Amino acid sequence: MLDPNDRFFGRLRQIAHDPSGFRAVHVHAAQFPTPLKTRETLTRIIGAFNEINHKIHPPGEVFLLRCFDIVFLFREPGKAVSDMVLRTAESAMGACALTGPNAYGGTNPITLLNMESEGGRLLTFGEAQAGLKPAAATPQSAIAQHVDAALLARLENALQEADLSSLLFNQPVFRLERGKPPAVAFFEFYISIQTLEKTFCPGVNVTARKGLFNELTEKLDYAVLRSLAKTQPWRKRPISLNINLSGLSTPEFEAFDAVVGDLRNRVILEINKADLIGNMGEYKRLAKGLGERGYVFCLDALDAVTLPHLDLNGLGLGYAKLYWDDTAAHASEATKKALADRIGSTPKVRWVMAHCDDTAAFNLAGALGIALVQGKLVDQMVKKGIPV
Repeated sequence: MLDPNDRFFGRLRQIAHDPSGFRAVHVHAAQFPTPLKTRETLTRIIGAFNEINHKIHPPGEVFLLRCFDIVFLFREPGKAVSDMVLRTAESAMGACALTGPNAYGGTNPITLLNMESEGGRLLTFGEAQAGLKPAAATPQSAIAQHVDAALLARLENALQEADLSSLLFNQPVFRLERGKPPAVAFFEFYISIQTLEKTFCPGVNVTARKGLFNELTEKLDYAVLRSLAKTQPWRKRPISLNINLSGLSTPEFEAFDAVVGDLRNRVILEINKADLIGNMGEYKRLAKGLGERGYVFCLDALDAVTLPHLDLNGLGLGYAKLYWDDTAAHASEATKKALADRIGSTPKVRWVMAHCDDTAAFNLAGALGIALVQGKLVDQMVKKGIPV
């Protein structure tokens, strides 16, 4: 049976597609004083909402969350109904002063929300209740030591012969179609840098010095190629791997290519935009030959600021990844239009909205016509059976 918090968040996601007319009454029972936070009080409030359901059409839905908050979702059939719902809830719970701030930082024990204009607040609350908020990143100051050239050399030597299959992770890219559950389009394979640090150099931040880390990524490319050549995951479904352009002209890649053989069209090569822009001639030379062999290219790490200024036509791309970040989250209507225009000008490119760690990312993807999504939030939603 679906967890009540997951069921609640799933319903909010459904309403978010068409919030017109929906209202929510949020009873902040989690902050009720102990004498009021009882089964009798909660049952009385829920019973009052159920009585209202006999009087309105269509009936609403009542959710009792694990934190004891109660949310009544309903479509407003008339202006008087919201007042009736509030009066009924207040009568059922009696006089009450909260023991702390409510879910929105206020002091009211009950909040009425218009889902068209305020649904984002409830969606954020529901996302947290379902356990889908990404964990906070480790602050830079918490890292004990930065990588230096000597440590980098030792680490590179260790990577020469090490079997990194235990550090090789994969994350799915999902295809979204209305009325259908998300389907895996392909898996992106990558080395977990955090696990790499714990395994080979505990307490060291290998990403702190960008120049040295860039050198390390070349050695990581070789290790990933060796691991994939052994496991051959592309035989089950298409995969992608992040790789430096310089790694495509190495004996390690040629050995990998020999193993892939006639299944090259199931391997997507993800190239970072900075690598491509800085080495455009090299990219065009490699892309032509590798494309003829069957490989598919993806341009990685695009963002809402730079994408409108990039012309991706003529690059032979099969995919492109637009990252969800703070800039995308707060994009103006003009920026959204520029993004939509640029995406619309590349009909041969399949777009991915990556780093989807916020529900608003799905809304932007839909508005831009992007059907492929990737990120921790969508991973968890699919795992929990929550509609995306």
